[in-house]
Amino acid sequence: MTHVFRLATKDDDQILRRLFYDSQMNDGGLFSLRYSREPSFFHGLEVEGPFQQTGICVDEDSGKALACFTRTVRKLWVNGKVTNFGYIANCRILPECRNSTILFKGYSALKKLHDEALAEHSADLYLSTILEGNEEALEILTSGRASLPAYHHVGNYISHALVANQDVKCDFDGEIVNGCLELVDDIVSCLNRLGERRQFAPYFEKSDFNLTSENPLNSLTRGLSISDFLVARNEKGVVGVMAPWNQMSFKQLKVERYGFLMKCVKAFWNTVMPSLGYGLLPAQGHDLPIFFVSMVAVDNENKDVFRALLSRLVRNLKDKGCLFAILGLAENDPLVPYLAGFLKLGYKSRIFVVAHKGSEERYETLDSTVPWLDVAMI
Repeated sequence: MTHVFRLATKDDDQILRRLFYDSQMNDGGLFSLRYSREPSFFHGLEVEGPFQQTGICVDEDSGKALACFTRTVRKLWVNGKVTNFGYIANCRILPECRNSTILFKGYSALKKLHDEALAEHSADLYLSTILEGNEEALEILTSGRASLPAYHHVGNYISHALVANQDVKCDFDGEIVNGCLELVDDIVSCLNRLGERRQFAPYFEKSDFNLTSENPLNSLTRGLSISDFLVARNEKGVVGVMAPWNQMSFKQLKVERYGFLMKCVKAFWNTVMPSLGYGLLPAQGHDLPIFFVSMVAVDNENKDVFRALLSRLVRNLKDKGCLFAILGLAENDPLVPYLAGFLKLGYKSRIFVVAHKGSEERYETLDSTVPWLDVAMI
C-alpha cells in the first residue's frame, strides 16, 4: 500500500465523509456512535473557525482515505487578550491502519503546515480534546516521543446531555426575549465579557453572525440565526445570552449499536418517558437528534440568569424533534453547580494545549484561568 499525506481540497469531500462514517466512537460498551458529515465534510469544519486546513492520508492505489486531521485557527481570549490560537481536531484513522506509522506521519504533516503558515493564519499553540476512555490515544500522544508535539493537560471538559422538554423552575427578576437585529451589539458585548474572564473562549464580532434572512450565509455560524438567541435582560440591560444550535443539517450522530445495559435503559425509557413528554431514544442505525447549547455568556456567573436561560432553552425544544441539548463546560467552571436539578447525562474529555518544538515558552505564559470551549465549535 502506497500512501501519502497532503492538503485536502473540495474534491476530497466524498472520501472524507466516508472516512468519518467508517470511524466509530465507543463509550465503555454502552453504545457505539458514527459521525456523519452530510452533505459536505467542509460544512461541519467551517463552524470551527474562519481558517481551516485538512490533512488527508490517501492510498494512492485505491484513492481511499486512510486518515485525516484538521488544523483551524481563530481569535480566542487568552490571558484576557485576543490572540490567534489553533485547534487540532477531527483526527481519524481507519481501524486497520492504527498500528502503522500513519499517526506519526500525520503529525509530521501537521508540523509542516504549522511551520509554513502565513502570519495571519499562524498560531503558537493549539487546543485539542481527547475523549476519556480513549486510552490508546492518550498513551501515545502524551508519551513525549520526539516526533510528536508536547501535549499539556490543562483541565477536564464535561459534555452534559440535557434531556429536552424538561421544565426546571428558576428565579430571575427580568425578562428573556429572542435575539433581534437591535440586540446584536449587546449580544456580542455580553459574549466577549464572558470571554475575557475565561481561557480560550472565542472572540466574536458582529459580522460573525447571520443577522437577517436576506444576508448571505455566514458559514462560521451555519444553521444559527440571531433570532435563535435567548437574551436575558433586566434594568441593567443584557446580562446573559444562550442559543440552541441545530447542526443536524450538516453534522449527524448515528446510533450504531446499543450495549446490553443501554438496551435495558432504552426499553424502560421508550415505555415510560414519552408519557411524561419526553422523546423516544432512536433505534439502532438512526440519527440521534441533538442540539448544542452554544453562545453561553452570563454576567458575573449569575445563577438565576444562567438557570432561567437554560430552562427556557430546553423547554422550547419540545416541538423541534430534539432529544438532547448538549452543553459543554470545563469541570471546574463556576457554572457547573447551577446544573443541579436538570435531568442529564455526561461524558468527559481531557483538554490539552499542544506545543510544537519552539513553542514551549509560549505555553509557560498561560495563566490558570478556567478553560472555555464552545461545544458547538469543536
